[in-house]
Amino acid sequence: MFERFTEKSRAIMVQAQQESRNMGHNFVGTEQILLGILSEGNNEAASALLDMTIQLQDARKEVQQIIGLGSGFTDAEIPFTPRAMRVLELSFEEAKKFNDENIEPKHLLLGILLEGDGVAAVVVRKLAAFPDTILQDLYASFGMTA
Repeated sequence: MFERFTEKSRAIMVQAQQESRNMGHNFVGTEQILLGILSEGNNEAASALLDMTIQLQDARKEVQQIIGLGSGFTDAEIPFTPRAMRVLELSFEEAKKFNDENIEPKHLLLGILLEGDGVAAVVVRKLAAFPDTILQDLYASFGMTA
């Protein structure tokens, strides 16, 4: 599944699993992918989020308010939720749409926003300085047109 992911995107997915473990959850949802993007930090998706005034600490706090903390029991393998899987599918579609061979962090962020209903999208809309223009602003910051 992750063979087309760049090293940074793979690191984000590893960090997403760690975020899930840290919260005591036994799943990786859209929210953990968002936190993974922010916690990895050194990528254009994280920079775009910071430009929208979205900080890791604030996003983590919002996620915890929405989904709470889990039981603490986690398996070695943490499965993705259906919404997180949809985000990954949309990331692939965005990469293909722009003739990018690999899935980069920006594609993951676009996938989160295009999915639109997951916890991550809710958090971004709540914390963003200009929530009405998020997608347009992201496409522009990545040098893309929708």
